[in-house]
Amino acid sequence: MNSEWSLDILYKGFDDPKFSEDLTSFEKKAKELDELSKTLSHENEKKDLLQIVKVLEEFELLEKHLSCFGSLSQSTNTANAKAAAAIDKVATIASTASKAMAVFSRYIADMKDLNSYLDCPELCEYKYFLNDIHESGKYLLSEDVEEALAKMNISAGSAWEKQQSLLTSSLEVEYDGKKLPLASVRNLAYDADKEVRKAAYEAELKSYAPIADAVSFSLNNIKLQVITEAKMRGYTSPMDMTLHQSHVSQKTLDALLSAMQKYLPVFHTYLKRKAEMLGYENGLPWYELFAPIGKSATTSFTPETTKEYLVNHFRPFSDDLADMMEEAFDNNW
Repeated sequence: MNSEWSLDILYKGFDDPKFSEDLTSFEKKAKELDELSKTLSHENEKKDLLQIVKVLEEFELLEKHLSCFGSLSQSTNTANAKAAAAIDKVATIASTASKAMAVFSRYIADMKDLNSYLDCPELCEYKYFLNDIHESGKYLLSEDVEEALAKMNISAGSAWEKQQSLLTSSLEVEYDGKKLPLASVRNLAYDADKEVRKAAYEAELKSYAPIADAVSFSLNNIKLQVITEAKMRGYTSPMDMTLHQSHVSQKTLDALLSAMQKYLPVFHTYLKRKAEMLGYENGLPWYELFAPIGKSATTSFTPETTKEYLVNHFRPFSDDLADMMEEAFDNNW
């Protein structure tokens, strides 16, 4: 069994003819969206809705395939230039459809009898999606401004996000005379040796110094864009915008936070007891947060034994989950 994952279910590589075909189709769909946006009227709203949903779905499926292939390829190799170029290309094409998207959103938001169309077989499964667009209409900006925001985001917030991600994912840590990936050093927080845990933690903190200012600058600019956009769209705050876009009410968030506050003493008790068991008198040092306590039987897994273990444990509960596990391993997902 292959021990590495495969993205062949999407494309066999950036040179795969199917990737080029889909990229071309994606560009054509963006133009099709733009053309459709210029033909809308409220004379036959159901027909327009059906067209919007059809073309949008085709456009977004292509975008998901192309962008996921790029981001998943880059996640295993941050220096993959082809992946970075593909991600930027897809984002640029997607931004050309932003004006049409704004037109569609405005059109749907202006419908007075949207619900009367949503019980038909062709549209009922899109009810939540369309109602959400209808209710969010008050936060829309003009089509030209929406287009400008989408295009500028590529070299603004999105670019700062990529820089922050690249800096942290490619960071190497000097530990025990060797250079190790950040993830490997963080995993040493679970080591059985206290000195290893402490040394790894200190090495991790030290490694951040060269990138601290750049990461801080990136995050500040990402948040500045969020603050500016929230104000432009008419939200009372970035929190208000985040709650709306996450489909969570302030009441729900408050309930979640109050539940956390209520049960924090339980976690405090646990951590204080853990500190005592590890021999600390004044609380638990941060680098000991994940320290193992006691001994447990350890088992080494190969891809083959992992598949067998997972399938056998899922099978009595759900054949669908077990079948999906088998498919994932058989196709090197």
